[in-house]
Amino acid sequence: MQELKKADITIEMAPKYVKYECPHCGREVEVSYSDFEDERTSDYWPEWEGDTVICDDCGAEFEIENVEVD
Repeated sequence: MQELKKADITIEMAPKYVKYECPHCGREVEVSYSDFEDERTSDYWPEWEGDTVICDDCGAEFEIENVEVD
């Protein structure tokens, strides 16, 4: 019987949503990743720092300071 060859696999996970705490109203907001990404100037999330966001709850504008992946 021939020995089976082995291979590594990689599970790639697509982001589902973005969460932020609005610095104006203090609420934690969860937005679908695709909707949030559509509003960014870049599709590459490390370049989102400095971009502006309008809070989905209170409508106030703020700047993205830091992007973390959980």
